[in-house]
Amino acid sequence: MSELSERLNKIAEYYNLNNYSDFAKKTGLSHQTASNYLKGKQKPDAEKLAKIKQSFESVNGDWLLTGEGDMLKSDSEYNKNPIQDQPILSNEDVKKLIETNKTLSSTLENLSKTLENLTKRSS
Repeated sequence: MSELSERLNKIAEYYNLNNYSDFAKKTGLSHQTASNYLKGKQKPDAEKLAKIKQSFESVNGDWLLTGEGDMLKSDSEYNKNPIQDQPILSNEDVKKLIETNKTLSSTLENLSKTLENLTKRSS
């Protein structure tokens, strides 16, 4: 396994990409290409390497290319677990979701009653 493929595997592990398909989906590569890169059977060209780098914003580009430095960018915002980097909903967003949920629940209840009535009529 090449040093580059070892670094790609570290990235995949960090992002909980547990198989070649997950890595392929995240990077936009084909399954076979992702598999070849992670197994060290093939090295990405500059274009594909840039595509991989863009898929993992928190990864230090120098580390990806050379193995030097830390895997993650030094800015504190990038040193978090990628799941923690997800935006938190505002109170307004939560209120909208609650209202939408109420509306959908009411609609579902009405549809259920309609279906029940139609079933009774057809019997």
